[in-house]
Amino acid sequence: MIESIQNIGNQSLILLVFWIIFASLSLLSYFKFQKLTGILLFFTAVFLAAAFALFTPYFFTWDEQFHALVGKHLVQNPLFPSLYLHDPLHLDTQNWVNAHIWLHKQPLFTWQIALSIKLLGNTIFAVRLPSVIFHGLLVAAIYRIGSLTLNRKTGFIAAILVLHSSFLLGLISGRIGTDHNDFIFLCYITFSFWAWFEFQASQKQKWLIWIGVFAGCAILTKWLVGLLVFGAWAAVILQQFNRETLGKDTLNFLKALGVTFLVFMPWQIYTFWKFPIEAAQEIAYNFKHISQIIEKHDGSIWYHYEQIQTVYFQQLEFFCFLILGIIALILAKKPKKILVFTVSSIVWIYAFFTYVPTKMPAFTVPVYGLVLLVIAFGLTHFSAFIQQTLMRRIVLVLLVSVVSYWLLKPNPTLTDFGFKNNTKEQDHRFARIKAQDFIIKNGQNNPQRIVFIINGFEFANISWMYFNSEIAYPFLPSPQQIELSQKAGYKMVVFDMENE
Repeated sequence: MIESIQNIGNQSLILLVFWIIFASLSLLSYFKFQKLTGILLFFTAVFLAAAFALFTPYFFTWDEQFHALVGKHLVQNPLFPSLYLHDPLHLDTQNWVNAHIWLHKQPLFTWQIALSIKLLGNTIFAVRLPSVIFHGLLVAAIYRIGSLTLNRKTGFIAAILVLHSSFLLGLISGRIGTDHNDFIFLCYITFSFWAWFEFQASQKQKWLIWIGVFAGCAILTKWLVGLLVFGAWAAVILQQFNRETLGKDTLNFLKALGVTFLVFMPWQIYTFWKFPIEAAQEIAYNFKHISQIIEKHDGSIWYHYEQIQTVYFQQLEFFCFLILGIIALILAKKPKKILVFTVSSIVWIYAFFTYVPTKMPAFTVPVYGLVLLVIAFGLTHFSAFIQQTLMRRIVLVLLVSVVSYWLLKPNPTLTDFGFKNNTKEQDHRFARIKAQDFIIKNGQNNPQRIVFIINGFEFANISWMYFNSEIAYPFLPSPQQIELSQKAGYKMVVFDMENE
């Protein structure tokens, strides 16, 4: 492991030092300067995420480089999402990997990427920066939710656990497929949970607006699972059914839901007006996930339970800690709506994606923060039965350290990023660095040039177009395509990346 750490770049090592410093300051603040704890946790999370974002100096094929390229093109026109700026070969654009007009994902997270690229230029870190910042916001939100609904200790521990999740850090760094899309989706859904808990605590109407804004942003990032807060809220209303307050509760629910529609519907109307064919295709494609297996992403009914060890940690230990947390919520003298909201959110997500035939590991991450809040509460609740103060603190620190270690998975994580010597992952890392250097070196930023790439990594043309403002395709052209391109005034060049 020490050998692997030595292979980490200097920038990331400096950021990891700041992560350790701010983690220590956060712990000190928890005991001495309580008002600063959330801010310090934010910076702790940002420094760790930034280090991971710099681990890999190239884009991952699925799906990061596609998101990066769409984000780059949105800098030029935020209302025209495109993968290929132009389509001189007239490809089958019904497939999202070839699309000229790219509506495969909702646009909010790519707008965020576009803003970052506008500020920093078309670098790799610019694409990952929004997720890095949102990692800090997510951790701060989890700390606030735990402190508001359970206790500060639970909030702090849950924030520490979320902060050290290798799965979330894998999304932030692009290493895990669906990357920034699913991570930003998780964040906005968690923010809608936070706003709901704030509303329950204060009954201030402004929080209804924020519930709607964050839920709308979640939908505008991925799709309708962003309404999860309303599913859990409905469960609370039914559990607390009271004829005298039902009208008021329903009105508050509808107010927040109305704001949600105001946030996400304008883009849907715009795309159906501006790109009616493509918008209809993507809506139909999205709903296919519910009825059939898409892009070979299949799995058994137990898929998401088998993925627990990837998304969180070892299955047996995970379920033991989760069950203890749920028992703690039942036994604790807390408002029942906290238990109902939290458990129903988790049940909704796992039930829905167990039913849906298309399976991917990150589909269940919208409840990631709530799951770790439940586990954190179990740790704090049952450790409180230890009478001796020093022993109680030692046990709690050890348990939190062990769970954090399980979540971070240092050894396999370092291997996956290619830092372990003499591994296939490291060979892959070196090959991708070499390939990306080739792409940057040979690009000309010539909009009238078409580049054809053979023997490159999968969809190397997407990275080519990100770093160079010219059209690129991952195949050799046919005689008809050559003629078509020449008539349109394009110059053509072929690169064999295997022999260059």
